[in-house]
Amino acid sequence: MARNNIVKKLILGSAQFGEKYGINNPCASLSKRESIKILKFAKSSGINTIDLAERYKSYKNIFNIFKLNRWKVSLKVSYDLVKHINEEKFNYYFFQNLRYLKKQKIEYLIVHNPSLLKKDKGKIFFNNLKKLKKRGLIKKIGVSVYDPNEFSKIIKNYTIDVVQLPLSIFDQRFCSSRIIKQINAKKIEVHARSIFLQGLLISNKKNLKKKYFKNNIKLNQWFSYIKNNKKDAIFECLKFVIKKRFVKKIVFGVNKLDHLKKIIKKLNLNYKTQSLDKFRAHDIKLIDPRKWKKIK
Repeated sequence: MARNNIVKKLILGSAQFGEKYGINNPCASLSKRESIKILKFAKSSGINTIDLAERYKSYKNIFNIFKLNRWKVSLKVSYDLVKHINEEKFNYYFFQNLRYLKKQKIEYLIVHNPSLLKKDKGKIFFNNLKKLKKRGLIKKIGVSVYDPNEFSKIIKNYTIDVVQLPLSIFDQRFCSSRIIKQINAKKIEVHARSIFLQGLLISNKKNLKKKYFKNNIKLNQWFSYIKNNKKDAIFECLKFVIKKRFVKKIVFGVNKLDHLKKIIKKLNLNYKTQSLDKFRAHDIKLIDPRKWKKIK
């Protein structure tokens, strides 16, 4: 696959701008200066889409000075934001965001917590999104899910354009033929996220503080594979997702400019890869970062 085609698949995540995000982030947060350097380098490298959410600190701290009028935007809307507001108030919020971002439309409007759609009010909310789409203000409507069951329930009741889902060498739950058939049948655009498993797969074992991670057999096998075969963990994670034909876009985050430069440099390498199915993990505590706070 040509480098330019790979770059077009990338969506820059912004959760790490202005706050600590992921297990492999040694800094308290990315400064405004470093964040803007990352944004400028990403744009000059050909990345033209950014993943945003108003709940991210970066939304107000960074994008009030770095304008996104030349970027495509994937905007996440959380359940907490909309559960108490009606159509009129949501439209006010939506147009306020368009003005703030200096955008004429939102490329992707992603419902961050699909539990919203399970309620009656969720159906009203979704119908309102379709009205905005019909007016040309939203190009594609989607959801962000955590597991295949959640995804299957959503598509039974809603027609979505895009789904943002977790996919990594360890978390291969969405690689099943059943799920891929559902995706293809409904022509849903797939955006893979958590490709580094919030930094766990590219971390230094010595820096892991939780005993669960230090003693995890699957994780130790991965670290040994990388070390013994002189592999680059970032490149292995990228290759794995890029080679998945059902994936249209890849959402990824970095915690420093050098990290992004390294990723862009890796895009020029050979993408022939061996099977990594042996690293497929089924332990939900390992592959679902929401569980990490409770483990020691």
